[in-house]
Amino acid sequence: MDAARIETCRSDLDEVVVAVCGEIDLVLRPRLVSSLRAAVGVPGVKTVVVDLTHTSFIDASGIGALVMGRKAAQTVGVGYRVIGVAGRVRQMLEMANMVDALVDPTWPDCDGETRLKREQNSIGTARAQLNPPTGTAPRLGKVAAANREKDPPGPLPPRPR
Repeated sequence: MDAARIETCRSDLDEVVVAVCGEIDLVLRPRLVSSLRAAVGVPGVKTVVVDLTHTSFIDASGIGALVMGRKAAQTVGVGYRVIGVAGRVRQMLEMANMVDALVDPTWPDCDGETRLKREQNSIGTARAQLNPPTGTAPRLGKVAAANREKDPPGPLPPRPR
């Protein structure tokens, strides 16, 4: 079990960063909720950033804490984004269907790719599979390819009468 740690710092006049290290579970949840509410309440803050780069695990209670932080931020008109999501943390957020609600799509994950870029790549791949470039033949199955080799294209033989 990792020793959990929460650090809060003000990165500039408009932004407060809450960095979580270790595991976010039922034990850490009250401290995380308290830290997020305190960050939202900092005078003059416009955005709260939750950095999970060094978080190794999150359970349902931790996801609930992130949602509570988001709701607290929305209530007072403060921006809220979660960054640095990867590995088991990303898997848990995906299983809970919370990636879209919490993770900033423009911020690179630990793998260096943004969620927005990943989505654009998958859309481009899907389009390419549905619409192959002009002039390319569709992939033939093994049987069709074998039949094509036996009967090469050419003029049709005359029809019997």
